Amino acid sequence: MGRKRIKTKKKRYRIPNRGLDESKLTLVSYDIVFEPIEDESVRDVDPELAKEREEIYYRLREHPKECASRLEPLIEKYPEIPALYNHLSVAYRLTGEKEKARDLILETYRKFPDYLFAKLGYVELCLDENNLDEIPRILDNKYDLQFHYPERTKFHITELTAFTGTVGFYFCKAGRAEVAKIYHQMLSDVAPDDPQTKRIERALKASASLGILSKLAGWLDK
Repeated sequence: MGRKRIKTKKKRYRIPNRGLDESKLTLVSYDIVFEPIEDESVRDVDPELAKEREEIYYRLREHPKECASRLEPLIEKYPEIPALYNHLSVAYRLTGEKEKARDLILETYRKFPDYLFAKLGYVELCLDENNLDEIPRILDNKYDLQFHYPERTKFHITELTAFTGTVGFYFCKAGRAEVAKIYHQMLSDVAPDDPQTKRIERALKASASLGILSKLAGWLDK
């Protein structure tokens, strides 16, 4: 039998290469994978762990408390697997244990600074706490997946939506709606109904409304 063909879609975008200057754009091109990809770092440690992690991933949103109770001993047994920390921080957030989630996000970033979801978890924490000045440092002023992982030409759709959505929302909060629109367009092309797409959409609409109100206030002051 031949190898299973993975469904991909090649996309090309012009995105900011460094910093917040939307006039300096770089063409990026990579394949987006839509089908599940096995986490080799987990499989290589323990094939049974890979199966359990996959099951937890699919149950996490509906059963966060149960998943948290399964993940805590797994992290003690496999402290070198970053995906487990990411899943547990999500479980804590979903069960309302905000301090536990915050502590774990920081711990995950300290332990695995190159892990995509460790970076994004920390960025999301900074967005929640309105600590925008920290975000360029976390991302090293690199605002596309390929700039972080130049050896890769293929990314899973969940990686793309998480990164693009988080970065686009950051640009919106930083007052750079024109840059945020680039990321919103990327998400609209590949995942129009994704929560990340909708979040940027709402933020852009709110930004536009504030701009209108600001102009009205300026006219009234004249």
